[in-house]
Amino acid sequence: MSNDIDLTSMLEQRAEALKIDNGTLFPFTVGGKEFHAIAQELAPLDWKNHLSELQDDARANLISADTLREEMIALFLPDEAEDFTTHIATFGDIDPLDILQEAIKKHAEKVQRNPTRVSSRNTRKPAKRR
Repeated sequence: MSNDIDLTSMLEQRAEALKIDNGTLFPFTVGGKEFHAIAQELAPLDWKNHLSELQDDARANLISADTLREEMIALFLPDEAEDFTTHIATFGDIDPLDILQEAIKKHAEKVQRNPTRVSSRNTRKPAKRR
């Protein structure tokens, strides 16, 4: 009996369609500088749990807005958080989390438009009816 469901292939196709280098990051550019954020839909479970805890703490007013901002940026940009925050500060009094959320929103829209390769079910030739 063969397994017809290949989720590894699906993730590879999705990463390819989104041009995500390591399967969990997506690139975005701000002011001519490229950054790489974690793609929520491909993130590991512990990362998603941490995101959920941060959101719950914010809703319950258990953390300040500044702490939420810092932790969200560090969560989505683990290797580039400080560089990103510093870069955004060069544009004036702009909340770097607003910029990051816009990048996440644009990425989500891109995922919605193109979740997998063009060879999806909708583009295949219909089977003959018997």
